[in-house]
Amino acid sequence: MAIPRVHLPLVHLRETDSTSLLARREAQEGADLPRLYVADTQTGGVGRFGRAWSSPLGGLWLTLAWPLPAVGGALEGLGLRVGLACCDALDAAIAHAGAPRRTQLKWPNDVMLQGKKVGGALCEVIPIPGGMAALLGVGINANFPLADLPESLRGRAGTVLDLLGIGLDLAGLRHDLTARLIEALTVPRPPGATVALVRQRLSGVGQPATITAGGATTSGVLLGLSDDGRPRLGTDAGEWTAPAGAELLLG
Repeated sequence: MAIPRVHLPLVHLRETDSTSLLARREAQEGADLPRLYVADTQTGGVGRFGRAWSSPLGGLWLTLAWPLPAVGGALEGLGLRVGLACCDALDAAIAHAGAPRRTQLKWPNDVMLQGKKVGGALCEVIPIPGGMAALLGVGINANFPLADLPESLRGRAGTVLDLLGIGLDLAGLRHDLTARLIEALTVPRPPGATVALVRQRLSGVGQPATITAGGATTSGVLLGLSDDGRPRLGTDAGEWTAPAGAELLLG
C-alpha cells in the first residue's frame, strides 16, 4: 500500500516521554499538521484509560497527528478502523518476515497474536489553534524479548520476537502502518463494512468477558458485536450490549 500523497513531516526521537504527549504539546502550540512522531523508546507511554504503556527498544512507538478540518465526517467508527489498520499492517510485516500469522482484534483496538496482546492504539481528538486534531497513537511489541516488559505485564502481553522467533522490519512496518492510519482517517467506509471486518477477526468470542462502564460491571460470555460496533454479552439476564466508552476484559 502506498502512502497517500500528503506532506508528512517526521519527528524521530531516540527517547521521549510519550509520542502522543509530545504530539499533543506541539499540536496545541500551533505546530503544522499532519505530522508523524516516532520514538525508539518511551519513558512514559500511555494507553487507553491512562494506563502506563511499557516501550523498550525494539518496538514501534508512534503517533500520527492529523488536522480534522480536512477529514470531514470520517471519524465515525475510527477506533475500530484504526484497530484493523494495526492488525493488517502487523500481518503484512509478519508475512514479509516469512512467518504468516493472522492477528486478532480485541475490542476496540488491541492487537492479539496467539492469545497475547502485542499491540494497541489510542485515538484522541484534541483542540488546537483554529480547529481540532486527531492523535492516533500506536505501540507494537516487535523485536524485543518478553523479559524486557515489566513482570506484571508478562502474563497477558507478548512480543512478536518471543511468540514467533522472528524480527520485523520496523521501518517497513512504520511506513505501511502510517499509510493504513491515513486511510482510516481520510477514506470514508460505511460503519457496517467496518463492523463486518472486525467480526471476522474479533478476539474472545464465546469466552467469559466482563465489561465496565460508568462504574458498573457486567459479566457474561462475549457474543460478538452489535451492528454499531459495540460488544454484546450473553448474561444470566439475557443479551446485553455495552454502552459507548466501555472497557472489555476477557477471561
